Amino acid sequence: METTGDPVATPRPATTKNGAWRHKILAWRPLAELGALWRFNMESTQKYI
Repeated sequence: METTGDPVATPRPATTKNGAWRHKILAWRPLAELGALWRFNMESTQKYI
C-alpha cells in the first residue's frame, strides 16, 4: 500500500499549486480591470472639476 500511495501523493501537490495559482490569477484579473476603470473614472472626473 505504501508503494502505491507514494506515486499518487507526489503529483497531488503540483496540481493543487497549479490550481491555486490559476485561482489567484483569475481572482486578480478582475481586480486589475476594476482598478484601471477606477483610475480612468477618477481622471475623467478631475477634468470636470
